[in-house]
Amino acid sequence: MTAVARPAYVTTANWLSLAIALLIIWGSLYPFELLIPDFDVLALRLQRSWAFHMSRGDIVTNLLIYMPFSAALLLSLSGRSRWTHVMEATLAGSLLSLTMELSQLFTAHRVTSIYDWLLNTAGSFAGALMITGYLLIGDRWRFQSLLGRRPALVPLWIILLWFISQGSPYKPAMNAAQLQASIETLTQPQVWSVVSWSLAIASWLILAESMRRIWVRPYAIAALLALIIVTLFGRLWIIEQHLRYEEVTASVLAVASLFISRDPQSRVRTGLAASACCAALLFAGLWPFTFASQVGEFHWIPFSGNLLLSRDYQPLFEKLFLYAALLWSLTLCLGRLGFAFIVAFLLTTVIEIQQMWMPDRRSEITDPLLILGLAGIFYLGLQFQPYALGVNKPSASKV
Repeated sequence: MTAVARPAYVTTANWLSLAIALLIIWGSLYPFELLIPDFDVLALRLQRSWAFHMSRGDIVTNLLIYMPFSAALLLSLSGRSRWTHVMEATLAGSLLSLTMELSQLFTAHRVTSIYDWLLNTAGSFAGALMITGYLLIGDRWRFQSLLGRRPALVPLWIILLWFISQGSPYKPAMNAAQLQASIETLTQPQVWSVVSWSLAIASWLILAESMRRIWVRPYAIAALLALIIVTLFGRLWIIEQHLRYEEVTASVLAVASLFISRDPQSRVRTGLAASACCAALLFAGLWPFTFASQVGEFHWIPFSGNLLLSRDYQPLFEKLFLYAALLWSLTLCLGRLGFAFIVAFLLTTVIEIQQMWMPDRRSEITDPLLILGLAGIFYLGLQFQPYALGVNKPSASKV
């Protein structure tokens, strides 16, 4: 009896799962200042692990952080039923989280929490369940509004990253005072920010192109309008967020971009989106282009800034969205993921090196490594789904 060969994406998913697990270990234990507490201190720290003092942002973050691990791990499993794979991926995420929480008993800067473990387990289950639900599309669920059998993976990921990055700090306040504070910026004298303007244009052009690569044109327009309404409504009701002129006008430009061409594979639209992403990255990293004469330090330890110590993951989610948008749009323009990776990697590296002459910036290796990780995810997507980028032509899915 001839053995059935495993799909090529399984090996990539295995390596990606390992990479995500190592990243979780790094984030859970950094800066690796270990200690050996005596029995009384250990018992006290275990007792405090039941104390519930988490913010809403902590709750959502703990749910999100394990979802990529279980999602990648589920794709690496084969030979059993889908629901068995869901349970296996959830168990693996739960065991990894439990190991990290127990290891934090022996660290100086971390706190063991039973609620972190429960939320990480729930996040692992949600990540595996999302991939399973996605696999049902095209098999059990059929949608005539989609361009392909299933939604293209990469643009779908980008839309999900947008929701995750824009929802922080995840504190809805449904009251009149918050509504007034949110729209206050529109009643004040207009002040344009080059950085905010460039980021808004790039974000909404990418979101418009993402919709166009998933749905047929009428549905893409309707989906983009719905996303704009949901996003602006969220601005009204989420604490510490406000409506901005830049985003309102950029969303209008995004809708207009869908009428540039009826071709879902239009190079003009993707060229505009890629150019906007490059400009946004340059402005966000180097504006106002004022450099000091004395060079600063380049930090070779990834995530060594305030990210892991402050546990504020919103800047990371925003970077992931921008870099995924950059890598995707460059791939669509250049025709190959490898070429796009080289351009994106070099661009982020040059910006980080240039920030050594900017005293108000921190130059480190983190951002180029994020590009590397995203390229690995895109590569997995292309192995799993030939049209993962939203390109139906065989030549456009080359690596």
